[in-house]
Amino acid sequence: MKQARTFLENHDKVKINVLFRGRENAHHDKGREILMGVIAALEDIAKVEAIPRMDSGRSMSCVLTPK
Repeated sequence: MKQARTFLENHDKVKINVLFRGRENAHHDKGREILMGVIAALEDIAKVEAIPRMDSGRSMSCVLTPK
């Protein structure tokens, strides 16, 4: 999160990925909770451009942009 905050302060976009391996793939709700926690922690400096969603079957991602 420190790196994400640094990139956002430099007016860069940040893409956050959560990769699911093996049995983790059955728990997409936990991955969404993790991403929502990161979004909440960075909401003072960033806004959500792309909401958390499954990308290629194994990863969930979202995109944050600076305010």
